Amino acid sequence: MFTMPLTLIPRHTRISGSSEVLARGPPSFEEEAVVNIREAQEMMKRIYYERDKARGIERTILRTYQELGELSDAVLRGEDQSAIVSEMADVFAWVCSVANLLGVDLGDALLGKYANVCSRCGKSPCECVDTP
Repeated sequence: MFTMPLTLIPRHTRISGSSEVLARGPPSFEEEAVVNIREAQEMMKRIYYERDKARGIERTILRTYQELGELSDAVLRGEDQSAIVSEMADVFAWVCSVANLLGVDLGDALLGKYANVCSRCGKSPCECVDTP
């Protein structure tokens, strides 16, 4: 299967064997962003690493908490889907920034801890008996 990094592809469109990049701005609800975790982390590094480095890890973590709070507020207030999507993107971008400052590959970290099973009980779906 052929995929292109940071490419927006309408859900009804198939691209095979094409090297043309269809970057047309942020995705609408009729489109989906095709990007893997490593590509997203590299994009955040390319855009923000120098600023993040100058800000430092402590203040970058603080900003990550602030963005998580904004996401929580949007969900609890029942804001529309586009506001929640925007806040989720912000949270993910800041997590990428923290990972970049610490030299952590998020894709490797995710697969290392959650290798297609629950990290605690080792099953999929999770069969843990305590509160989720």
